[in-house]
Amino acid sequence: MSRTYRHNDKEKRKADYRKGGRPRKDRNISVRGIRRDTPDLQRLSRAVIALALAEAEREAANDDSRAKELRDD
Repeated sequence: MSRTYRHNDKEKRKADYRKGGRPRKDRNISVRGIRRDTPDLQRLSRAVIALALAEAEREAANDDSRAKELRDD
């Protein structure tokens, strides 16, 4: 590195640039918590039940198709 704080290594400079030709910059990401109202537990529970039922139906359909394949062979 020179006294002007520029890289002398061409490969290093290429790695610092994205396709758009602008140099890549370091980004500091900060996360702040936001207090929200309590979630609607009834709505969440209905969604979880619906997912469980859909998964059970899918598994039952797979089991039926596997059993049918075994009977056909």
